[in-house]
Amino acid sequence: LYEIEKGGGEKEVIEQLVRPTGLLDPEIKIKPAKNQIEDVIEEIQKSVKAKERVLVLTLTKRLAEDISEHLIQKNIKAEYLHSEIKTIETFKKNTHHTKRRAW
Repeated sequence: LYEIEKGGGEKEVIEQLVRPTGLLDPEIKIKPAKNQIEDVIEEIQKSVKAKERVLVLTLTKRLAEDISEHLIQKNIKAEYLHSEIKTIETFKKNTHHTKRRAW
């Protein structure tokens, strides 16, 4: 009731779900689309310095392939995975290209 009164009505209030594990959802940062590839490269480099792994999500399979290739050209270890790659093919790809992988 307090949130509805202070938030400007029911349309302005959202529900927060708490996971039973007690784990918090990761922080989400919304950034402009301009220079997004350069920005993701900077974020990857920060994570690599901190010995962390990075997962970049894309909207299309083609974009995943293109970004992966671009990152490899920038000497960043990268691979793409998508639903059309069979499990055995994925395993072979992962073991064949281990020198290029960030993980």
